[in-house]
Amino acid sequence: MLNFKKEKVNIDDKLKQRIDFICKFCGFKPTFESGNIISLDKTNLYYIEPNKAIIKDILILFFNYSNEVYINNLNNKVLLKDLEDYLKKLS
Repeated sequence: MLNFKKEKVNIDDKLKQRIDFICKFCGFKPTFESGNIISLDKTNLYYIEPNKAIIKDILILFFNYSNEVYINNLNNKVLLKDLEDYLKKLS
């Protein structure tokens, strides 16, 4: 039987502040949720679940120390510097 462990990953404060600032500048209030590191016992397999920000029913996924965010899934990549333009299109 496979057992797994989940460990909470703290969101990098600087990255959280940047995303929060961009959202407030565009008139949105984000809700943040920390990601997890999921590991299978007795293996060396790990999955890093991304941190999440929910902005106006849109899921923004991001990893600590990265300059990229993902919209709704890991296929739609947007640079952090372009997040403002993306959010302005929503208003």
